[in-house]
Amino acid sequence: MSGIGSGYDLSTSTFSPDGRVFQTDYAQKAVDNSGTVIGIRCKDGVVLGAEKQLISKMLESNSNRRTFPVDRHAGVACAGLAADGRAIVSRAMAEANNYKSFYGDPIPGHVLAERLATYTHLFNMYWSVRPFGVSTLLASYGKEGPHLYLVEPSGTMHRYFGTAVGKGRQGAKNEIEKLKLEEMSCREGITAVAKILHQVHDEEKGFEMELAWICEDSGRQFQRVPQQLAEEAEAAAKAARLENQEQALGKLDTSLAELRQELAAAAAELRQELAEQRKELRQELAEQSKELAEQRKELCQELAEQRKELLAAVAASEARVAAAQKPLVDLVTAAMSALADSNIQPLPHAARQEQEEAEAEACSGSDS
Repeated sequence: MSGIGSGYDLSTSTFSPDGRVFQTDYAQKAVDNSGTVIGIRCKDGVVLGAEKQLISKMLESNSNRRTFPVDRHAGVACAGLAADGRAIVSRAMAEANNYKSFYGDPIPGHVLAERLATYTHLFNMYWSVRPFGVSTLLASYGKEGPHLYLVEPSGTMHRYFGTAVGKGRQGAKNEIEKLKLEEMSCREGITAVAKILHQVHDEEKGFEMELAWICEDSGRQFQRVPQQLAEEAEAAAKAARLENQEQALGKLDTSLAELRQELAAAAAELRQELAEQRKELRQELAEQSKELAEQRKELCQELAEQRKELLAAVAASEARVAAAQKPLVDLVTAAMSALADSNIQPLPHAARQEQEEAEAEACSGSDS
């Protein structure tokens, strides 16, 4: 039950059994689903870039800002809920003014970041409020040089050389890690940030890119990047994106060509295997046909021998029958000759029957 926050996400003052505050996790999820915001610290300053989704074709350009100046030497870029971001900006401005009115000096970047983190953390401690659904990238330029800070919805604060928040944060972080930030100027950083924003943008809808910096070229004041530099950076980013797409298409064509070659080689191998199998099958069929022909020949020879033996047996039987009938024929012939010599005529059948009856009566009379 604790894994889905049921019963433990009703208040920021309630911990789950595994030590999580689900309201804070939900606020972080709102940041993760927003447009990408990037910050990099170069050798001469800090560059911030924000991706603003165009929710309507009727939306005017440069509206719904994501970068805000807090003081002359500091500014922020917000990712998440825009209204919560404005509340954080107002608090940051108040903290900067209070520090300057009390101490007479501009507020240091780390002090401002700590105070914003503390203020954000307070909204994670009371049940009557909710956490801010916004992450804040703070850029400042002080006596110690330029610095970049990140304040998360939980109230956690970190200092970075370069980082990203929002929907495309992971891809942006991978690209930032490839940059040599210690050797890069802010003018080069603007182009790098623009390229990264265009690279991680994966939606069909268009977007508006907002760039701000604080460096030597801006007089160590936080301000939006001049329009000409921003347009040049965006043009370079679009050209780089097209080049990357062409390279990707080239790699895809190469992969398709390699795949075709592999398929052709596989088809050739398959045809060769089929031909070999067909040849082996034909050889087997020929051998089987040869064996069947030999078996047929042997069977025919056996049948011919059996027929010959049968005919010989029949002839021998006929000879034995003829030999056995010859004495009987001679006897009949002799009897017929004897009858012919004695002029005894054989009685007809009726006369022979009457004679037999008379002899039978005579025999019965003598017995009486």
